[in-house]
Amino acid sequence: MKLSDNLSVAEVIKSTTAKRCGIDNEPTIEHLENLKAIALNIFQPARNYFKNPIAVTSGYRSEALNERIGGSKTSQHSKGEALDLDAQVFGGLTNNQLFNYISEHTDFDQLIWEFGNDDEPDWVHVSYVKDGPNRGERLADLTKKTIEQDINEFKMTESDIKLMLLNTTAITVSMAHVETLLKVALLVVSIGYTAQRWWLLQTDKNNKNKK
Repeated sequence: MKLSDNLSVAEVIKSTTAKRCGIDNEPTIEHLENLKAIALNIFQPARNYFKNPIAVTSGYRSEALNERIGGSKTSQHSKGEALDLDAQVFGGLTNNQLFNYISEHTDFDQLIWEFGNDDEPDWVHVSYVKDGPNRGERLADLTKKTIEQDINEFKMTESDIKLMLLNTTAITVSMAHVETLLKVALLVVSIGYTAQRWWLLQTDKNNKNKK
């Protein structure tokens, strides 16, 4: 069954998880109408514009399937209102181009730049609400990239390591100097104390001789 000229129901309900786990992923009549709406208003215009195949990597998810894969309870995939698209599967088109086309030429509800980097998302999530209104919300989920950046920011360069070693050496040398100075100070105090005791003894001895 066709949802639009270049998108079939089979493409949007296909799921290896559903097949492996024996989960029914057939859409209800209402959800089927929603799938037709997003196919006609989002997918097909992009397909016609680029004249290039576009893969649906995740389409409809029944409630059971959505729960199985840990999807959000409010996921628009479970209403037949969302598609995950990946232009790189067939080539000839980038996800960046696809994202920008949908953003500028369609009445979408939510459009997400999924992972990837600043130049190219790994895939594009888009939703459409048949009876509207559509929010036109643009989002970017770069969580993976951000974590990698954070890790890189904490990596020490060779110069950082050398500087750390120099600082550590300087501190060690400084501590060694302090220890030496303390030893000298104690020696001086000890000599001073000994000299004072000797002087007192000599003074006492002289006093006794005078008597």
